Amino acid sequence: MISVIIPLYNVETYVWRCLQSFETQHFTDFELIVVNDGSTDKSACLVEDYAKTSKMNIKLIHQVNAGVSAARNTGLQHAAGRYVCFVDSDDMASSNYLSALFDGIERTSADVALCGIKLVGDAASPIHERQSQHSAVKCSSGEALRRFLYRDIAPGIGSLLIKRDVISENNIAFTTGYRYSEDIEVIYKIFAHATVIACIKEPLYLYRIRPNSAMSLVDRKRLDGVKLMMYLEDYFDKVRPDFAPDFRAYGVARLVWAIIWQVASANERYSDFIGHMNEYNAAMHMRRLHSFPRKVVALSALAYTYSPIMYYKLVRALSFLKRRSLTSS
Repeated sequence: MISVIIPLYNVETYVWRCLQSFETQHFTDFELIVVNDGSTDKSACLVEDYAKTSKMNIKLIHQVNAGVSAARNTGLQHAAGRYVCFVDSDDMASSNYLSALFDGIERTSADVALCGIKLVGDAASPIHERQSQHSAVKCSSGEALRRFLYRDIAPGIGSLLIKRDVISENNIAFTTGYRYSEDIEVIYKIFAHATVIACIKEPLYLYRIRPNSAMSLVDRKRLDGVKLMMYLEDYFDKVRPDFAPDFRAYGVARLVWAIIWQVASANERYSDFIGHMNEYNAAMHMRRLHSFPRKVVALSALAYTYSPIMYYKLVRALSFLKRRSLTSS
């Protein structure tokens, strides 16, 4: 059985569609563990109402607001499945999501399977798809760690299916008290302790981009992610010394690169953008990325080093085009 863990906090507009996307799963041996993290809107009531008429096994757990990491950890404590996955309550899953990930693990004897992610607009609804086969490529732990670091693969926590033993036997948990990048930290730890990872290219997890989602906001709490990546440097020194030098070279800098891209996208005035850069020590980290294997990262880091304002204008233009494509989807 698969335990699908869904943290819930003030998403009354979206949670119904999230649950609907699991009604049409081709793989049916699963439970939904919805952890209400102190919602103050109608989210929990909507889940209760949905569960009354649904044939799915839905467990609703209530806790005082403690953050998404704490909610996911609570879900893990109540999980009965041999496998677990984590789905955000404003996102959705393709009808092939669970079947493809489970089949990927079974066919490759993997500890973890991952799929691609599709970005969808604010108004997107679930779409039922016919069952289909998806090929899975086997990766070793070391290969998956490096591919994740270099972003040859870019999974989110929602695009993973994990054998629960990998989590429990290695004391892996989501770090509480941090608002950003706690999912990235856990993915790194899971890959570090898995033996085989099955990679499925197709985008089966539907990530919703909405105006007030956590990833659309830029504030000082994004420094949380930098701290977590710094903690991972010591973690890999202890548990994966073969990977530790690679991560020390690029791990923190690559996250800073992602943050300043988001800062540039979110700020309409260059003065506001550049005001954040000292907080992240952006100039130093961008210099570290001049040798990064992915050209888009290396070249954009070089552009920032050469001219921050040129970098800013480039990111703003690309972000505008991306937002326009999402609103039309």
